[in-house]
Amino acid sequence: MKSLFASIVAAIGLIWTMPVGVAATQADDVLASYSLRVTLAGLNPTRPDFLVERLHATPAVVNPGDLLTLGARIQNPTSFGVPSTFVDVYLSYDQALDPSDERLATMSVRNLGAIDREDLNIALQIPSTATAGIAFLLVSADASNLVAEESEGNNLNWVSVRIGPADAIPLAFSVEDVWSSQHNILPAESSNSNDVHVLNIGGQPTPRALLSTYLSADLQCSADDRLTARLIVAPLAPGEQMVFPFFYNDPPDDTPLGYYFVLHVVEPDTDLDDVPDAIDNCPQMSNAQQEDLDHDGIGDACDLCPGSPDPEQSDIDQDGAGDACDVCTDVDRDGAGLPENVGCALGIDCDDHDASRYPGAVELCDGLDNDCSGGIEGEVDADADGVWSCHGDCNDLDPAIHPGAIELPGNVIDENCDGSLGACDPTIPWRNHGQFVRCVAHEVDALVASGLISEEEGDRLISSAAQSSVGKK
Repeated sequence: MKSLFASIVAAIGLIWTMPVGVAATQADDVLASYSLRVTLAGLNPTRPDFLVERLHATPAVVNPGDLLTLGARIQNPTSFGVPSTFVDVYLSYDQALDPSDERLATMSVRNLGAIDREDLNIALQIPSTATAGIAFLLVSADASNLVAEESEGNNLNWVSVRIGPADAIPLAFSVEDVWSSQHNILPAESSNSNDVHVLNIGGQPTPRALLSTYLSADLQCSADDRLTARLIVAPLAPGEQMVFPFFYNDPPDDTPLGYYFVLHVVEPDTDLDDVPDAIDNCPQMSNAQQEDLDHDGIGDACDLCPGSPDPEQSDIDQDGAGDACDVCTDVDRDGAGLPENVGCALGIDCDDHDASRYPGAVELCDGLDNDCSGGIEGEVDADADGVWSCHGDCNDLDPAIHPGAIELPGNVIDENCDGSLGACDPTIPWRNHGQFVRCVAHEVDALVASGLISEEEGDRLISSAAQSSVGKK
């Protein structure tokens, strides 16, 4: 059967209430239901019938003692006329008419002709003794059975109202003002119907809910009933409503049929794929089909390794490929990865948490093996002078030679590694030997005066310059 969208249902009083924070389970999530028989023309009914539909309360939120208006439609869907009868309205707290329910009003219904109806607006006053919470206005047509009908089981319907302040019932739905545009249809015949109104009558926003429609032969919500439509009711603010257009079509045969609505709690469904988060194998990504190629409990739509079982979904390098199938686990994103990987462009990384260290990197003077060669070339201090050769020590075998050392005048040693031999460079031309010795003596005096060398060391430097052949012709 094609999509049997069923707003063939009459004015509904479907209601859901539950404590804040409590989620209904799949087994007990049916909140309430309403059913309406559809008379097929091929059945040739032999007697008239009453249907109660298009119920709506204005307002739907009241206090004890308040007045409201109840709208109702009394429908005769058969080709037989119906004599005048009465409609009774009761206040109930359990959707079932019983002797303890208080009757609020009685109204007469005129004679109804074939395929005829009467719309009623009934003024009601909520009793001052009414209990705060959710209540149901039950509408019963021909409760005294004054008219012999085709079916006596479809004369009762209800609409829900909230009595009392918002904290009386925090969460509550009412589905109302639904009616059938056609009641007598042949198999394979289609017909439209009017809108369904889902109203939040609670004191706080409602969660998402599921409005389902079933096709039934006995209207008893049995296991062999056929699901014909499902619509998501979005979260609603207090007093807000959502309107759905419904239609029904293509009855499968001429069996006596009816449609009924069932309102379910929808568990949290973050990705809006109609699979509750609690059982969704990808709750953050829509995947209504729930494909799971590797059977690891993670849906293919979000599985980091859809072809390799990986229930932990670890992704140490956060590259979107799970560790179970990642050919290059590269935590520091430098192109080199862990030893167990074979797909990294730069091979094995000697430190996958430092992006400056990878095969082919520039070797820095930082005491680390930056190029992953297995050594730290030049990063030694053989003479223990505190300066590595890569930091400019031009003679790592002599602790007196390193950047920052005292440049002694008159010799051919570059003590401070600055690339020169100072003011008294013995390798440059001098005018005469005396000029060179005077230069050395001048530099020594400055060093001694600064406390950088002792007088004895200064005397040795001057004596060495005097004994040299620098500047001699």
